[in-house]
Amino acid sequence: MQSSIQYFILLLLFSTFVGCGVPTPTPKEVKTPPPSWVYGVPPADSKTKMYGIGIGRDRESAIKTALNSMVSRLSITLKSSFKSREKVEDSYHTSRVINNIEANIAKIKINNYKVIRAYRVNYKEFAVMIESDKKRFIKGLEEDLQERYKDIFEQLRDVKKDTILVRYNREKILNKEAKKLQSSLFIISELDPYFDNRRYLDLILRVKSTFLEEKHNLKFYVEGDDNSKIFVEKIKNNLVKKGFNLSESEKRGIRVVVKTEKRLSNIFVKIITYTIHITVYDGRRQIGGQTTVIKERDTDSQHAQDMAAIAFNESIKKRGITSVLGVEIQ
Repeated sequence: MQSSIQYFILLLLFSTFVGCGVPTPTPKEVKTPPPSWVYGVPPADSKTKMYGIGIGRDRESAIKTALNSMVSRLSITLKSSFKSREKVEDSYHTSRVINNIEANIAKIKINNYKVIRAYRVNYKEFAVMIESDKKRFIKGLEEDLQERYKDIFEQLRDVKKDTILVRYNREKILNKEAKKLQSSLFIISELDPYFDNRRYLDLILRVKSTFLEEKHNLKFYVEGDDNSKIFVEKIKNNLVKKGFNLSESEKRGIRVVVKTEKRLSNIFVKIITYTIHITVYDGRRQIGGQTTVIKERDTDSQHAQDMAAIAFNESIKKRGITSVLGVEIQ
């Protein structure tokens, strides 16, 4: 009896040890593939909705990527539409307008969106699909355009009160701003075929016409004393190269007065110092001025003067004619 019990205990222990030596099979982890939309193409935009898909480290970064994707798709569509409709031989013009379209689209902020799908791909990636209301989006663009229109319109009205040079500078800036409206108009017109762009186009043409007239009327009258004749010629030449007109009368346009002090020093070698004083007037009001000092060896008086004129011209090239005159011209 006792031997039977001992045998049973030994058998039990043996079974236990043998059982511990057999590894328990680990169940295989079944990986569920992500939904097809995660790495797919967003749904095509409709008349009322726009879509975007983005993947990021978290929900917030994924939404940001999706918004950028939405804007990028819009940019591609609009550029393609412009190229197919624009029939001009001037490739520079086409390229410039497309660049403006890209710049305007890049500034677009889409705030009216909602997340319609979300999926945690893994611990590093989170995916979202967003949807935006197209009508509200277009309305936001139109409101922004209206604000810019109003600002340009009011500045164009107020600029008439300014002096000649200030008026020219402001109208040149307004002309640049008005040109930027063209790409915005194209974007909105493509998204909303019922959008009336006539008053905006009228403003663009009006600003351009006003600026061109102002540019034509902006003239410089340059005068100087006997020591300044060679420097006066250099100033005139550089103004013309810059695209400005010269006036034969001091009563019309911007008046530039040049006075030059000529001083000879003879310590070790003869040196002539030319101190060129420039004063600029708009009517009776002084609006600028600058002094330039040039030194030349007095081996020959005429030669020194010629070399001073060359040095002055090089100074204009390096600093710019507006800096030498001490005025701000856009």
